[in-house]
Amino acid sequence: MFRGADLRYNLELSLEEVARGTEAKIRIPTLEACATCHGSGAKPGTQPKPCTTCGGRGEVRVSQGFFSIQQTCPPVTAAARW
Repeated sequence: MFRGADLRYNLELSLEEVARGTEAKIRIPTLEACATCHGSGAKPGTQPKPCTTCGGRGEVRVSQGFFSIQQTCPPVTAAARW
């Protein structure tokens, strides 16, 4: 499971609603696994292949001199590691 992007939801309430402690229901979108590939991203009948850059970890380490930076793998998105 990966941490996704922060969510922002604008909700307008009047001062009276806030003072009364009004409760509001909001819908938060969730990710569901695809029925075809079950979240792997692979076509039916095939197996997912790990990223050749990060090996499926989703992160790469870049070193320059004594500095070392870990960052998201450019070809891999946060939603799909393969």
